[in-house]
Amino acid sequence: MTELPWVKMALRRNPWVVVRRVNAPAGKIAVGVRGTDRNQRWGGLVEMKDVVLIKQPLQLRTSLAHDSRKAVPALKTLALVEKEFAEFADLDLSWGPVGSVGFELATGDCVTTESSDLDLALFVPQKIAHAIARDLWDTLNSLPAKVDARIETPHCGFSLEGVRASTVDEDFDSHS
Repeated sequence: MTELPWVKMALRRNPWVVVRRVNAPAGKIAVGVRGTDRNQRWGGLVEMKDVVLIKQPLQLRTSLAHDSRKAVPALKTLALVEKEFAEFADLDLSWGPVGSVGFELATGDCVTTESSDLDLALFVPQKIAHAIARDLWDTLNSLPAKVDARIETPHCGFSLEGVRASTVDEDFDSHS
């Protein structure tokens, strides 16, 4: 993919990239560059040896938005998720923000807007029951900002909202 003219400017302004869920050749990582506008997204590859620092979603959940940003709905909602997930303590659930909130917390670049969703990655090491997935979605859906959550198991990933809409009542296994 050819690099667009705005990509170099974006990287000079903020040298952070996001990891994309795309297979990459050995020794490389598929990444995305965020521009200043929502339509400015570029996918490319970087050499693993060029990576200086990695911040994972699990690390970002303990990061706090700058005081002046705490009223932004998606950032405010992030603070509520920890409390809401207490009822799922036996699930061995690890989670953290991705998308604009994750990018903002990782970089300090104020990219989350009043209309931004809160995108979450939820990591579970085992099978997750359909009923629990529905309960998770119902909990997240009750929060002030729209939450898009993706469940990641060791062998697959799926949208929590898609599970809620599903009429199939089966457990989601890493081998299904």
